[in-house]
Amino acid sequence: MFYDAELVFLKDILNKYHLRAFVFNPNDNIRDIIDTWAGGFFLPSDNQITFNEMFPDIKGNTIYKFTDMLMCSYYFLLLPKTDNPLILSIGPYLKQEINRTLMLERAESLNLDPRGTGSLEYYLGNTPFIRDEAHIFALVCTFADRIWGGPQNYTVTDLKG
Repeated sequence: MFYDAELVFLKDILNKYHLRAFVFNPNDNIRDIIDTWAGGFFLPSDNQITFNEMFPDIKGNTIYKFTDMLMCSYYFLLLPKTDNPLILSIGPYLKQEINRTLMLERAESLNLDPRGTGSLEYYLGNTPFIRDEAHIFALVCTFADRIWGGPQNYTVTDLKG
């Protein structure tokens, strides 16, 4: 990929924010892609759905913003000029601090077994909180400028799933 150095640099910066950034094939099983605990929470153990099946409308030249049911946020980008399709995933991270009350309300809204709230609290407590998402967004847009040739060549959209 002509942007290997930029991708490594972006990953290094995101690592300083304690953000996970990795590249994967969208035809891989979603359980193998997302966080193990969250995957177990959202998906049955026999799940064989791929990222493409879960999000069939992913297109190039687009920054996708996604927030899951646990209030964790992500960015997804379909990387250009690769032999096989590859997605860059950034996240999860939280855009708001999660206190115990909010976490318990979320667990209740998801009909989570009360015995599972400790695991949820641990998971969310270890998910990075980004007070000002504008810094991360600027990094992602700068990377997009490099791989797609400028802001006129891509869009930013919320991903529904």
